[in-house]
Amino acid sequence: MKICARCLPLLLTASVPLVATEAVVQSSSNIRIEVVESITTRDLWNTTLPDSIEAGNVVVNYRMYDSEARPRDGDWRGCGIVMIGTSDLGILPVAVRIWTTNTCELEVKKEVIPKSQSETGFSLRTGTGEALKILVTSDLEVTLDGKNIGRIED
Repeated sequence: MKICARCLPLLLTASVPLVATEAVVQSSSNIRIEVVESITTRDLWNTTLPDSIEAGNVVVNYRMYDSEARPRDGDWRGCGIVMIGTSDLGILPVAVRIWTTNTCELEVKKEVIPKSQSETGFSLRTGTGEALKILVTSDLEVTLDGKNIGRIED
């Protein structure tokens, strides 16, 4: 089989899998939430020790950036990283990077969801006066303030 030399670049790009890029899912004047596919070594090195909170099988692990080494994007400053997964080994959690325009203090608490046995909820506070709701369904779909941000994969 002979392949046209001009067609080769087209064939190669068609065979390369698409890589999801980071996406901003929420933005206000004080806070920006960005879904991330991976976390760099630099990100992990420049964060504080992780805090975790569990409800049922769901675990929320969060770490703040050190105030002297956090990333910057114009007026936005990296606040921290939040990962939402299960207590099972070998899973792929959903992760977000949080940016703020002023100081930040991450805190996650369990939320009671009335009349629900199939959903697990958390409240995420950033110290900006905003509280965001994290909800994990029984099929491991994760939403943040009603916006789907991913699925915990096993």
